[in-house]
Amino acid sequence: MLVNKSRMAGRNLVPEHRIDATSTLLITRIITAMLEMGAFVGALFAGVVADKYSRKMSIAVGVVWFLAGAALQTTSFSYSQMVVGRTVGGIGIGFLSSTAPMYVSEVGQVSFWWLFASILKDE
Repeated sequence: MLVNKSRMAGRNLVPEHRIDATSTLLITRIITAMLEMGAFVGALFAGVVADKYSRKMSIAVGVVWFLAGAALQTTSFSYSQMVVGRTVGGIGIGFLSSTAPMYVSEVGQVSFWWLFASILKDE
């Protein structure tokens, strides 16, 4: 079966030749998985940045990585640029998802910790 379902947000991510459904599925899976891979890498380095500089600086670094990834994904015209954008955005997500709970637990009042913990748990 020859189909081309490799369009995301109206942009064709694969060259204009016909591809089969199996390779389209693989492309979709790779694009999806790269976000999680980037988040894993970002979470590994977030603790080092947070300890060496500060929690706020680690959050700022995560925001910069995330915005750069969003810009790359928005302007992508090829499959490889989309994969790089997803990876860069994932690094930002890893930074933010591992640093934000630490920061909230340090600056929040003790009486509101349960609220902050429940909000961050459901993200």
